[in-house]
Amino acid sequence: MFRQAEIDCWNFYRKQEIIPMIVTTKTTENYSFAIVPNSAPRIVVAYITADLHKGGDSLSEYLPWFVLSEALRGGCGTLSRDAFLDKLNMLGSSISISVSNRMVTVELRSTAETFDKTAALLKLMLTEPTFDASELKRIKSTLKNELEDARENSKMHAELGLRNALWGNTDRRHSPTIDQLAGSIGNIGKKELDSNLKSFRQSFWQITFGGSNEQAKKFEKIANSVQMKVTEVKIQPQVLLNKPARTVFHEIPSRQNIDFAIGASLPLSIHDADFPAL
Repeated sequence: MFRQAEIDCWNFYRKQEIIPMIVTTKTTENYSFAIVPNSAPRIVVAYITADLHKGGDSLSEYLPWFVLSEALRGGCGTLSRDAFLDKLNMLGSSISISVSNRMVTVELRSTAETFDKTAALLKLMLTEPTFDASELKRIKSTLKNELEDARENSKMHAELGLRNALWGNTDRRHSPTIDQLAGSIGNIGKKELDSNLKSFRQSFWQITFGGSNEQAKKFEKIANSVQMKVTEVKIQPQVLLNKPARTVFHEIPSRQNIDFAIGASLPLSIHDADFPAL
């Protein structure tokens, strides 16, 4: 079964009217490396995904990455934030970090000609981030403003409320509330960012690469130099039980519309007869 990053990579090539060969995968103790090869790619894409869910509550596991996903692009090595982003822009490349269900994905996109330099910037970003105090202050201020704007998003509140009503706060699908994030973001400093970045580098990686085999070998070499010894954390699976029906209201004084989300949990396992219908 394809992972989402592999599907994204495949779809990207289809949009570029490039027909990729079959995906090839190798697995080691530290990572799984899937390649969607193309002998003469115009665009190179790479995804590194790590599962950072260690069984903790949603706030403690999500909050550091809420800041870290921005802080990693805030300067590294001798490069300031502006210098780092300027180099990426001059190369016509992009490096982004996203977090979903406590899965962290680092995405690299570049032209074939600028891949080597872009990959070197990715390595620098993951191994020598500066986490400058003034930059962290700017990031936190920006994120707080975004959270204030999100308070007006009634659709988001409806979807968040439904998910959190279905899943306990130690489940990966549970999300911290805006009030929780806004009230705790000030507690995240360089120590917390360093610790969570180290956790990412010590996690098992799922790597998906779209490009030539030669470029894939170069990227695998960089991944090996960035990743630290993997430490496995075993999580007790959460038993999903049906919950009684209830209604939750969330008032947004500035809005006059009504958004609602309705749903229920389905406590099925792959062994249930009804599971294939999903």
